[in-house]
Amino acid sequence: VSSPIPFIIFKSHYDFRQTNIITELIDPGVGGFSEVIKSRMVIPFDGSWLRFKKVITHELVHVFTYAVLYSEGLESMLSASAIPPMWFMEGLAEFETREFDPIGHMMLVDAVVENRIDPLENLTDFGMTGNVFLAYQESHSLLRYIAQTYGEEKVSMLLRKFKKSAGLEGTIKQSLGVDIKTLETGWIKSLRQAYYPEVARRRIASDDSQQIFKDQVIPAAPSFSPGGDLAAVTIIKDGILCIALIKTSDGTIVKYITEGMRGIKFEDLSFEAGPAYSKDGSRIAFIAKCKNKDVIFLFDVFNNKLLKTIKVDLDNISSLCFAQANDNIILSGLKNGESNIYRFNIPTKGLEKITHGMDRQPAYSSAGNKIAFIREQGTATDLCVLNMDTAEVTRLALPDLPKMDPFWSQDGNIVYCSCLLNKTYNIWAVRLQENPMNGVTTNAQVTDYFGGAFNGGYMGDKLSFSSYEKGGNAVYFHEKPLNIVWIQPEIKDSTTANIAASLAIKKTDGNITPYKTRLTFDWRRMDMLYSSANGFAGIGELAMSDVLGNHRFIWRGDASSSIEGDTNFILAYLYLGKRASYEVDISDWSNSYRFLDEESKEKKYGISGNVSYPLDIFRRVEFGLSSKRVVTNYILHKSPTVRENINLVSADIIHDTTVWSWDGPIGGSRARIGISDTIGLSNNDLDFTNLEIDLRKYIKAGNRSAMAFQLSGKTSTGRDQTQFILGNGGIIVANENGRIKRYFVDEFRGGTELRGKAFAKGSFEFRFPLIDTIQFSLPMSIRNIRSLVFFDVGAAWQEGKPPVFRKAITENNIRGAFGWGIRSNLWIFPIRIDYARGTDFINSTSGAVTHFSLGYDF
Repeated sequence: VSSPIPFIIFKSHYDFRQTNIITELIDPGVGGFSEVIKSRMVIPFDGSWLRFKKVITHELVHVFTYAVLYSEGLESMLSASAIPPMWFMEGLAEFETREFDPIGHMMLVDAVVENRIDPLENLTDFGMTGNVFLAYQESHSLLRYIAQTYGEEKVSMLLRKFKKSAGLEGTIKQSLGVDIKTLETGWIKSLRQAYYPEVARRRIASDDSQQIFKDQVIPAAPSFSPGGDLAAVTIIKDGILCIALIKTSDGTIVKYITEGMRGIKFEDLSFEAGPAYSKDGSRIAFIAKCKNKDVIFLFDVFNNKLLKTIKVDLDNISSLCFAQANDNIILSGLKNGESNIYRFNIPTKGLEKITHGMDRQPAYSSAGNKIAFIREQGTATDLCVLNMDTAEVTRLALPDLPKMDPFWSQDGNIVYCSCLLNKTYNIWAVRLQENPMNGVTTNAQVTDYFGGAFNGGYMGDKLSFSSYEKGGNAVYFHEKPLNIVWIQPEIKDSTTANIAASLAIKKTDGNITPYKTRLTFDWRRMDMLYSSANGFAGIGELAMSDVLGNHRFIWRGDASSSIEGDTNFILAYLYLGKRASYEVDISDWSNSYRFLDEESKEKKYGISGNVSYPLDIFRRVEFGLSSKRVVTNYILHKSPTVRENINLVSADIIHDTTVWSWDGPIGGSRARIGISDTIGLSNNDLDFTNLEIDLRKYIKAGNRSAMAFQLSGKTSTGRDQTQFILGNGGIIVANENGRIKRYFVDEFRGGTELRGKAFAKGSFEFRFPLIDTIQFSLPMSIRNIRSLVFFDVGAAWQEGKPPVFRKAITENNIRGAFGWGIRSNLWIFPIRIDYARGTDFINSTSGAVTHFSLGYDF
C-alpha cells in the first residue's frame, strides 16, 4: 500500500447505512466494507471494541489485497485477466483475523456433520450458496487448510499469481501443485477429520432436551409468557423479519404481531435483539428501526393492538427486557460511542443511564431488584450483576472466556450465561450467596453440546435455549430438573465494589482537523473505435468525488472525426451531503438516423436538474426540471431544419419495500407514479403531458426461486402527445408526415408491436436457478445460470378509455406472449435471452421469437 488509507468511522450503524461512499442500500447485517477506487475502509462502531478490532483487520486485508491486484484502481480491475473467487478474497480477510467467529464455527461444524459443505464452484460466487455467513466460515477454513497443508507462504503466492494468471485452475496448479478437485477433496476431508471426533465425544441438544418451534427459523432469543405457554419470537417469513406469537406446546403461530407494519410503522426489525414479554404477560416490547433511529414498540397481548411507539435519545438499542414493574424497561443502548444499560420509565418518558462501562444484554431478576449484564473490558468480557438498590456492580467468577446472553433462575439465586469453550458457546451457571454482594460461592458448566447452547431463558419452570443444527437455530427446553455439579471457582479477583465509574470511557483532547472537500479521480476510461462509415470515435468517461462521496462530478462523451466535428458530452454534478440529493447536468449530444432513403441528424442540448427527497427508507419523492433544444437537419433530401424546445417539469413518488437476495428481488413490492408536463414559452415549444405508473410485487417461492408480477402503463395528452410503442425494446425510427422521428419502445416479448398514445401491460415471471456452473476446458466458466417462465399481456390505444378485454381482442389492440428465458452474467455483462411466442387471443400463436438483450429483469 503506497498511500495513506482513508478510514471512515460512523458512530452507529444508522449513520453507516446513510454513507454516500457507495450509493447502494446497506443491509443491516453488514459490519463494514472497503472499496477499491480510493481504498477506503468504512466501518460503524456497534458498542464492542472486540468486534470493532476484528472488522478493522478484515477490511484492512481487503485494502491490501486491492493494492496488490488492482494497483491502478478501477481501470486495472476492469482489465484484470483474472478476478479471484470470493472464497479467496473473503477467506483471506477472515484468515488474517486468526480466529473463527464462534457462531460461524458452530455453523461450520453443523455443515460438516450434515454433509452440507458448499463445493468450491459455489464458493466462487456466494450468490450460489444458501447461507452467505456460512460461506465466509467455509472460506476461512479453506484458507487455513491451505496454510497448514502447503505452507503459509502459499497464501501470499496465490495472491500474486491471481494478479497475473489467466484463470483459477492455472493459479491453483502453479501455486499449490494440485488441481482444484484435489484441493477441494483434501479440504473437506480435513474438516471431517477435525470435527467428527468432536461430534462423537460431545452430546447434542436432543439427547436430553425437547425441541419446540420446529420448522421455524428463529435468529434471536424467544421471550416466554409467565406461564410458558406462549412465546414472542422473531421469525423469517418470505425473506422478511417479523414478530410472531407462538404456542410452545405445538409451535402453532397464533398471530403475526408485526404483519402489515413494515414500510408503514417501521422500516425493519432488529435481527439480533429479540422481543420481550412483560412480567404480567400483558405486553410485548420489540425494537424496530424507524427514520434513522431504533424505537421501541409496545404491543397489547390481551387486546391485540399496538399500544404505543417509544422514542429514546440513543444511537442504537441492542437489547431490552421488562423490570418487575411493567412501567419500566431495561435496555442496552449506544450513545456517542459508549454502550451502557439504561432504565426507561414509560409514563414519564424518562431515560436514566444506570451503568458506565461498555455494557450490554441486561437481564432483570424477577426475585430481586438486580440486573445481570455483560461488560466488555479490554480484551475480556465479564458477567456482572448490578444491585439497583445500592448501585453496586459485582463481577461474577467464571472462566476467562467470552460471554453472552445472561438470564436468571426463577428464584433469583442463580445467574446463567453462555461461555465460549472449545470454540462453542454453552451455558454456565453461577450460584449466589444469600448476600450476593459479598461474593460468589460456586459455578458450573450446565451444557456441552457441539451445536452450542445460547439465547437462554426460562419457559415457565423449564430451562430454554437455542442450539445450532441443520442450518438454523433450534429452540429446546429441559423437561427434567437440571443436574448441576457445582464447583468452587479458582478464578481470582472477583470484584465486589462499585466499579462503574472506573470503566467510563476516557476522553482526551487532541488536534482535530475539520474535514475539507478535496476531489480526486475515481476512474478515467477512454476507448477508441473505428468504422469505415463513421471514421474514428473516442468514447470516454471520467468521474471525480471527495472522500465521503458527498460531491460527485461525472463526464461522459465521445468525439467523432466526421466533417462536422461534433463533440458529444454530458457533464453532471451531484450533491449527496444532505437528506435531499441534488443533481444538475448540461449536455450536448447528436445522433444520426436513417429511414429508407432519408437521413436526418438530431442535436439535443440543454440543462436539467433533479431533486430526490427520501421520506423514509421506503418512500421518496423526486422533482425534475429541464430545458432542452432539439435541432433536426435533413441530409439526403433537403428539408427545412426543424427547431423544437422541450421545457419539462416532472414529479415522481416511489414506494419500495423490495427484499433482495444475491439472485435479485425475492419479496416486497415497488410502486412508482410519475407525471411530466411541458411549459410553453415560445411557438417552438412542444406541448404534452405524460402520466406513468409502475407496480411490482415479488413473492419468495423457495430458497433461490421467486415469482415476480408487474403492472405498468403510460398515457399522453396535448398537441404533441407522445406515441408509445410496445415491442422488442430499444429505439424505432419512422417517417411521419415527411419527418423522421424516433420512439423509445417499451419491452414486450413475442414479436408483435402495438402503438398508441396510451398503453398498459402486465407480466408474470417465475424465476429459478438452472445451472450453477459450466466449466470449459479453457480456464473459464459460466456460473449461476438462471431461468424463468413468463406470461405477458399488453394493450395500446389512441383515444378514450382503455378498451375492455373482449373489445380489445376484436379491435386487435391487445397481445399476449409466453415462453421461457435464460439469465447469466458474462464477465460484467448481464445477459438476457428470451424465447417467446405471441398470441392475439383469437388465432393460433405466432412463430417463436428469440430476444437478446443486456440488462436486469424488473
